[in-house]
Amino acid sequence: VDGDLGAYTFDGWSLVQTNTGALNLRIDGPPSSTTFDTLHFSEGATLGGTLNVALLNNYFSRQVDVVFHHGGSLDKFIGDCIMALWGAPLDDAQHARHAVGCALDMADTLQAFKRELGAADESFDVGIGIHSGPAVVGLIGSDRRREYTAIGDTVNLASRIEGLTKDAKRRILVSRDTMLACREAFDFVPAGSYKVKGRAQEVELFEPRRKT
Repeated sequence: VDGDLGAYTFDGWSLVQTNTGALNLRIDGPPSSTTFDTLHFSEGATLGGTLNVALLNNYFSRQVDVVFHHGGSLDKFIGDCIMALWGAPLDDAQHARHAVGCALDMADTLQAFKRELGAADESFDVGIGIHSGPAVVGLIGSDRRREYTAIGDTVNLASRIEGLTKDAKRRILVSRDTMLACREAFDFVPAGSYKVKGRAQEVELFEPRRKT
């Protein structure tokens, strides 16, 4: 391993190393373009109108475990949002399948968490958006502080799709690109086409379900 991975807050590297054997990464080079899946996940965690930090941290811990279980990399927390990716920094030929499987398990984790809460916060819910495509991935930032992350249209669209879950009344939405990449592994229900900022054409979305 080249570089100090601990400095880049990738707590899941040990899991990745266990799953893949030898870990041979170089993270100190220039950003590179790769094809991967990005998952944007956000939720509401309020009690009495005030953000409950302890509740949110407890919930995040459970969901990050799900991401690592499916071989994903935790990119960052953005407020009450989790950004995770598959296919970088390690290649993953099944990146779409792993990302969608993770989203479905995250939904199950949510339901278990809500049962524990009981009536404490019935409004606690999530939206998950997934898109597959190319992106620039690498150490990005200033001379004083950089972080390993992904940028580009793929990341932006995943975020936009997550934002559409409320309007579509679906907990999980994926793009057509993601659906086509793993349609043999899951069932997909058409969820309509939506206008998305930055795109001239509407984006066709689907709700994934486990095969029965």
